[in-house]
Amino acid sequence: MAFVVYKSSAGSGKTATLVLEYLKLCLNNPNDFKRTLAITFTNKAANEMKSRIIDTLLLITENDNNFITEKLKTHLKLDEEEFLKRASQLLNLITHNYDEFYVSTIDSFVHKIIRTFTNELHLPTNFEIILDKDDIVPEILDELYRKIGHDKQLTEIILRFVFNQIEDEKTHNISSILSEFIEYNLSEEIFSHKQFISKLDANDFVKILSHINNKFKTLRDDIRDYAKKAMVIMSEVSIGSGDLANGERGIYGYFEKLQYFPNQGSIKPGKNALNAVENDKWVTKTANQNIKIAIESIKNELIKLYNDIQQAGSDYSLISLVKTKIYSVALIAEIQYLFDDFVDRTSKVHISDFNKKISDSIAGQPVPFIYERLGFKFKNFLIDEFQDTSVLQWENLLPLIEESLSNSNFSMLVGDSKQAIYRFRNGEVELFSNLPKIYNKDNTQLNNSREHLLESQYQEKVLEYNYRSAKNIVEFNNQFFENLINNETDEIKKHYSKLKQKDVKQHNSYIKLELINTLNKEEFLNEKHLKIESYIERAISSGFKPEDICYLARTKKSISALANYLISKDYNVVSSESLLVANSTKVSMIVSLLYMMSKPAEKIFLADFIIKYAELNSLSKVDDLLIELIDEHSETYKTVFKIYNVKTDLREILSYSIYEICEYIIRVLKLNKESDIFLQFFLDFVYKAQNSGKYTLIEFLDYWEEKKSKIFINTPPKNDAINLMTAHKSKGLDFKVVIVDLNASLPNKSPSTWTDVRKLKIPKLEKTLVSLNMKSVEAGLEAEYDAEKTKERLDFINLMYVCFTRASHALFAISAVNKRNEFGKYLMEFIENNSNDELIFECGNLANKDLFEEGTETLTPVSIDYFPSVNLNNIIKISPTEEFDWNDIEFKSAESYGKIIHKILSEVRVVDDLKPVINKYINLGFIKIEEKDKVLDILKAVVMHPELVQFYSRDAIIKNEIDIYTGSGKFLRPDRLILINNSVVILDYKTGKKLDKHRQQIRDYINLIADFGYTNVEGLLVYLGNDVEVVKVH
Repeated sequence: MAFVVYKSSAGSGKTATLVLEYLKLCLNNPNDFKRTLAITFTNKAANEMKSRIIDTLLLITENDNNFITEKLKTHLKLDEEEFLKRASQLLNLITHNYDEFYVSTIDSFVHKIIRTFTNELHLPTNFEIILDKDDIVPEILDELYRKIGHDKQLTEIILRFVFNQIEDEKTHNISSILSEFIEYNLSEEIFSHKQFISKLDANDFVKILSHINNKFKTLRDDIRDYAKKAMVIMSEVSIGSGDLANGERGIYGYFEKLQYFPNQGSIKPGKNALNAVENDKWVTKTANQNIKIAIESIKNELIKLYNDIQQAGSDYSLISLVKTKIYSVALIAEIQYLFDDFVDRTSKVHISDFNKKISDSIAGQPVPFIYERLGFKFKNFLIDEFQDTSVLQWENLLPLIEESLSNSNFSMLVGDSKQAIYRFRNGEVELFSNLPKIYNKDNTQLNNSREHLLESQYQEKVLEYNYRSAKNIVEFNNQFFENLINNETDEIKKHYSKLKQKDVKQHNSYIKLELINTLNKEEFLNEKHLKIESYIERAISSGFKPEDICYLARTKKSISALANYLISKDYNVVSSESLLVANSTKVSMIVSLLYMMSKPAEKIFLADFIIKYAELNSLSKVDDLLIELIDEHSETYKTVFKIYNVKTDLREILSYSIYEICEYIIRVLKLNKESDIFLQFFLDFVYKAQNSGKYTLIEFLDYWEEKKSKIFINTPPKNDAINLMTAHKSKGLDFKVVIVDLNASLPNKSPSTWTDVRKLKIPKLEKTLVSLNMKSVEAGLEAEYDAEKTKERLDFINLMYVCFTRASHALFAISAVNKRNEFGKYLMEFIENNSNDELIFECGNLANKDLFEEGTETLTPVSIDYFPSVNLNNIIKISPTEEFDWNDIEFKSAESYGKIIHKILSEVRVVDDLKPVINKYINLGFIKIEEKDKVLDILKAVVMHPELVQFYSRDAIIKNEIDIYTGSGKFLRPDRLILINNSVVILDYKTGKKLDKHRQQIRDYINLIADFGYTNVEGLLVYLGNDVEVVKVH
């Protein structure tokens, strides 16, 4: 069919386009929905696209037309009856096979592949995904700290690394320096150099460092020697500083100072010294003929020495950069080892590893084989937000797209180079802007063939209409960014080649750019806040609501400052701080009570509860109660509860799961009288933590302390609050009124790059990490330095574009008069060229929005007036076949005993899994906390049994309770299937008496496995009881 690339812009309806193209494919053949994969980059976008597809199908089936349904009719050329029939059929297929409705994030799709290939990737079958870098970075940091002082070479590497970073970044926070570098090791950039780094060990780096130091000294001495030779040559013909042009400030002074390099002199010559070498301006105009003849006789030698200094100087600058960063490279090797060890110890895998592992182990496999293992095959691909795709993601998707196009199927990409603002997350905009060429490809036959295929089927389409912003805003953005880009390099211009948009909405809109003329930071901040308040007041008085307004800034610090100011003026605001779950008074109360249960002797938690409860319920007597806490009375909380009329005894709920305890507290404290999204998010957090099976109550509270600063609700709780957010978080959103403030500067750190250093002839060091700064220009890395500066400039221009295109009705932008501030410079240039006022540009009308929204349908959100919380113990009763008493570990029947043990063993892969799985069943209420050690002993008797222990090792490939199709319409499910040393072993757990049917059952398993071609198959019946007995079956 085709490889279609949509070049979109802000507000151009790319989601609608994706839905349209998806439905074109699936309405043509409704069964194709199972073989069509739509990839987005956030769960929110995936859910939105799913909803839009289903909503559109519902509209069709209800004969309710919109522009998408009209376009579908035109494209499919179906009569009305057939069109409705297919829409109804597709809707029915999706709703009844929702798990095969493949609209997902790229991470979710890659996760499916990873789960299928766990053995090839050497991952534990029950691995856990880590989404948050803070779940792994602190652990690696702790491991590094443990090694300091024990491993002499590593200690030296870490210390040198830290000293260099302190000098480079001007910060003394060692943990912050190391954490940031560990985080860098999660990036794709490191992955591309992993093979090289893995070849080097600590001893190699000791030798490399020795070579670097020797080379450093040799180059320094060479520069000094060249300069001394130049001075001797001039002295031999009696040439002094006064005989040469510009004397000490010219070529003579250049050589003279370099005799003492690097204490004096610089490799980079001044313009006077350069004038002598490049323009032959050696002598003064008044120099006599003898001087001129003398200079003429030696100048070629001087030029050669000058060139020798330039070459040695370039190498010296490069070796200086290498020397500074070599400890970073050495530390990378150790951190990579710690990451691998972390996975082995914890069975946790960070999400950033997914694409790396696929690229490393699976990407070379034939596509049909990958699909065969996955159990499904895709024909068509639709990929959204392609400008934010990483190199590895594209390399992993490209074979699938190649397979699709080779079979005359459909693939499409949608993206906008102007909105590429996630380079720090490995996004590579050049992938999109260079299509159909494959960016930075290796020149192999396979890549050339793939590129030719993309080119042969390439179709470019431009989404040129803006459906979000009103006419004035669209025209302003066209003009503002066109003027800005005209002064930029071709490299930046190419990303804005499809800049201009056509407007659709004709209603009133307003733009105001304003500069503040002060250099005093405090004055600027005060003035800025006053002006932003005036913008807000003006918008509200024009009919806009507070929730229609959004302030966008570059840093959280700017947001926090404005939030404090607006709150002091009695405005409601929604910011990251206001959305923090831990800031909820109700949540704090629950956490305080959990602490009281786990640490009853520490009355600080009861004090915190009293303060929060009184605050929430506007109660008095707080001071008296706090004073009473000084008394050593052991049950002070009962006194408090009695005064507050809270009818409960915390001891009664100690046996509850953590989630049940929280629900119980919500009910007894009557926190569920009204809907509360903070409570819901907190309970979601508790539920997920409890289901992981890792936490007792005390451990959960430690986990909460670790995570609470990063748990935010994603739906604002108020509908009368002004939105405050960072510019990066605004992507994909729109607001009626937007205030842009991108003044804050980011930390001035030198970016780094990997560069080839083979010319330095340092054994084993082919390439290394170097900083990109002015020294890198002197080292011959000017192209790399300029390329990085261009990327940084594009990042900021794109950030401005994203901010300026969020507004539908009104756009404000504010900055200081400061040409060193990027944002201020761009605003100043536009105001100077388009306004009579030196400080303000203004356009359009800020009219009452109701005037131009009259007649539009508005949706009224449905709110729940209370927070539902019920005691399931009073509603759901499980009636066991027999009484099951955990107080007596000698269980009363094989059935009740077997069910629990079976369930636990089904989740145990290796010995290390025992404790986490038992904790899970404690939290779920199946095991009492006091029985933990006894249950652990019972299970250890199984997994540590001399005849079984090898089957619970990491060396084995293990499948627990896997369904195996018999071919006759039935499935068999052995308890444990192990592939070890080219043999297959089947374990089946039994309780009670030995029966013949047990042997027959395992023989059936053996015969079934043998049918798959395995010749060495053994069955083991494992009888559980006071003594574990193993019976072999052949």
